[in-house]
Amino acid sequence: MSIHHKATEKQTSPFTQSIMKVAIIAVGDLARYFVEELLQRGHQVLAVSRSSKPYLDKLGVAQHTTDYSEADLTQALATCDAAICTLKVGIPENIPVHRAILRACQKSSTCKRFIPATWAGNIADFPDEPLDLADQIEAVLEDLRSQSDVSWCSVSPGWYIDYIVPETQRYMSSLGDMWPQNYAEKVFTLYGDGSQLVNFTSARDTARATIRLLEHDRREWEEFLYISGAQMTWKELGQFIQSRDPAYTFRNKSLSQTIKQYMAQESEESYGAAILELWSHGSGVRFPWSRVERHRAKFFPDLTFRNAQQMLDEAASDPSKVV
Repeated sequence: MSIHHKATEKQTSPFTQSIMKVAIIAVGDLARYFVEELLQRGHQVLAVSRSSKPYLDKLGVAQHTTDYSEADLTQALATCDAAICTLKVGIPENIPVHRAILRACQKSSTCKRFIPATWAGNIADFPDEPLDLADQIEAVLEDLRSQSDVSWCSVSPGWYIDYIVPETQRYMSSLGDMWPQNYAEKVFTLYGDGSQLVNFTSARDTARATIRLLEHDRREWEEFLYISGAQMTWKELGQFIQSRDPAYTFRNKSLSQTIKQYMAQESEESYGAAILELWSHGSGVRFPWSRVERHRAKFFPDLTFRNAQQMLDEAASDPSKVV
């Protein structure tokens, strides 16, 4: 279902031809891919974060240190054309920061494209997943739905496939027990029997697709954008990893074990791992491939989305490259 927004720009093409000034808000691991890909597309980047990042200085990227208040973000976004938030879900500041960004965009005469930090799975069909985190996501989406002057879209990449490549070849920090692959012990954990279908996308491909969306006529945006490089079960992913490294073995973790871990809340990491395991036990980590194909055709028909094999092959071909 399309969202109808008030839009003033006149376009004869569904694509924005001019260079945009794009703010990346809350600069962490995921943001690095966006910065690189925005520069690759010829756009201007403004990095908005609590602290400056030396690597951005080397890239010549403008930086704005912020306290994430509405007043400060209003100043930062005043001359931007779009805002992408890569803030982590689950932190207490998530909702107020998103509200401040939205209000700043509303006050700006140009910043009318906003991508919230709701990077997840099938929120449309399973709005209450992941457990506990979904409440924040839904609150952010409700704020966005309550207005019409700022165009927005919730991007759904599913699980990032980057975690299967060596840590030196990705910007995404290792997740520990929140990811089923134990690199040191070479053990892959199956949730139940591992038969749950999951959509996987690389972080860089997520950035590329999101940027193409920004370049598209915002009047044609939809509430959710579904992107994916592959849809496979956890067991199939584990078997693929084992085919590349036969030293890997499997272990099964039951739903009951995960529920007990969630209820115990022995540590922040254990609690977070249980939330993602519950998500991975269910249906919220997959979305219909027909939606993926429709959005590819509509927004970025020329983009290629890499699967697990292509990611590892690309990493192996150049060990110095961040894939």
